[in-house]
Amino acid sequence: MDIFAKKTSWLSKVMVFLAGLLLALSCAELAIRAAGMAAKSFQHRRNSRALSGRSSVRVMCIGDSMTFNQYPERLEELLNSAGKGVSFSVVDRALPCTNSMDTLASLKKDLDEVNPDIVLCMMGENDAAPGRILRVEKAVSPLQRLRLYRAWHYTKELLLKNGFSGYSVGGWKGDIASVGVDELLHTGESCLTGGDYACALSAAETALGTDPRNTFALQLKCGAQRLSGDFEGVVKTAEELLSLDPGNSLAYDHLCAIYFYRRDGKGFRSAAEKLLQASPDNPSGPMTCARYAYYYFGYRDLSDRLFAQAVSAAPRDQGVLLQTAEYQLKNRRKPGLAKPLLERVIGLNPGSAETAKARTLLSDIGSYPEIPDKEQDRMAARYLLEKRGVARPPVEIPTRPVFPSTKSTEPGAYDLVVSGNYLALKEILDARNITLLAMQYPTRSLAPLKYVFAEQTGVYFVSNEGLKQLAVRGGYEKYFTDLYAGDFGHCTDAGNAIMAANAAEVILRQVLPAR
Repeated sequence: MDIFAKKTSWLSKVMVFLAGLLLALSCAELAIRAAGMAAKSFQHRRNSRALSGRSSVRVMCIGDSMTFNQYPERLEELLNSAGKGVSFSVVDRALPCTNSMDTLASLKKDLDEVNPDIVLCMMGENDAAPGRILRVEKAVSPLQRLRLYRAWHYTKELLLKNGFSGYSVGGWKGDIASVGVDELLHTGESCLTGGDYACALSAAETALGTDPRNTFALQLKCGAQRLSGDFEGVVKTAEELLSLDPGNSLAYDHLCAIYFYRRDGKGFRSAAEKLLQASPDNPSGPMTCARYAYYYFGYRDLSDRLFAQAVSAAPRDQGVLLQTAEYQLKNRRKPGLAKPLLERVIGLNPGSAETAKARTLLSDIGSYPEIPDKEQDRMAARYLLEKRGVARPPVEIPTRPVFPSTKSTEPGAYDLVVSGNYLALKEILDARNITLLAMQYPTRSLAPLKYVFAEQTGVYFVSNEGLKQLAVRGGYEKYFTDLYAGDFGHCTDAGNAIMAANAAEVILRQVLPAR
């Protein structure tokens, strides 16, 4: 009887413990969801006030978590307190955990709802962010849908990236040979983000010494070689990566970039032809190179085949279909080929952002009359880089800021995807007669961002490079709350005030007088 009572008592304690643990986890899950809803609600209330008020000039801020609930509110205060006789409203349409593709995808809806006079954009950091992002669309299991799981996932990535790796604001401070492969790769990614390409390359090669077939290490090596100017090394490493993973879109992104830097049309065509043969069932590689095949090199036939293969590989992917339709309509001037693709986009998901854009293109299809191939080639030839006389980017690319260094990033730091999305953003805004302000991330040089728009006019730039020296003199913690990007993080109130002041100065001194 006593034995039975003891067992019952022990089981009761276990059950009470498990029930308490489950209750605690449930409360934590609800708290995280409530915090997210509160943040979105705060943004929504602010935006509602801005949209409902009467103002002469409306500014819309877009981007990632560096903008979301960060500097926009302070920017509105500064603009309206300047005493210029103009009333401003600032609308925050940024979203955390988004990259430049996400920002561009939601742009049409944002513009329709906000109807801004000025768009202030800061994007691109999440396109190359270290760590393996948990894709929401692939989070199909109940566990992956939990906010607790996502919080654990990103906390682990953050600790590996900025804590256990030994990386700090001052640079690499660890014994790179004494850590495991997984931690080693995160260390290398942090070094790459921080501008220490030698450290990143060392981490990649050490990992490859343990496992020569590690594709993550090869990708890291490609990035370090590319940013340090070792273009020959990039080609060799990318080809090695493709031998292990024939459809690796990142490898083809590197190859496309290298042949673009070199203005090597033959090399580009060779890589693209291999891509067509190696990954007939993978749309990523073809989509990476297709636009550049035509726009930069004038290879109409190659671009057509790359887009066609991407559509064949992903016939129900709205993004692939929409980009292909846009190419056929705007670049190739083939409305007859674009129309069925746009109709397929709409039929797949009537409520998506891609569908909204497809409907807009369909309504404007009459603005793109069909042009014969020969005439289209003559039109495209005016835009080819070889005929523009654009200076080749320097092979030796200096590092981006790493405290307390005073070196700055020089042209060439943005990859083709982010650069292309910035240019697409400019094209969309120009069509609506909306002014673009391109804002650089804190501590970083403005030069790479200006280089993206080297041949564009009507773009205004906001520099936040001064935060680097302020952080060196006043302490990093005064202006930043974390090490989100390695060389900068999310801003404190003081940091956001400086970013808002920099943006306000450009709007008041440059944009307003030009309007």
